[in-house]
Amino acid sequence: MLLRFNEYELDSDLFELRRNGQAQAIEPQVFDLLVYLAQHRERIVGRQELQDNLWAGKIITDSTLSSSIKSARQAIGDHGKTQTCIAP
Repeated sequence: MLLRFNEYELDSDLFELRRNGQAQAIEPQVFDLLVYLAQHRERIVGRQELQDNLWAGKIITDSTLSSSIKSARQAIGDHGKTQTCIAP
C-alpha cells in the first residue's frame, strides 16, 4: 500500500519512507507508527490505541512511546512549532 502526504510517501510493501522520491532511513517501529497514523488520519489516535496495536503484548513506558512519536515527527519534518502532520 502506498500512502502519500505532503512530499512523503510510505510504501508498506517495500517498508520504505520516501521524501520527493528519495528513500529516508527510518527505524522499523517508527515506520510502523507512521503507517498506522496515516491509515487512521481521519481521527485522533490515542496513546493507548498505539500501544495496543503497535506494541501488542509488550509493556512499554510512556517515554518509549513519546520517543517513538518524536522520531516519527522528525522523520517527516514535523517538529517544534511545525507539527502539521502529527498533532500533539
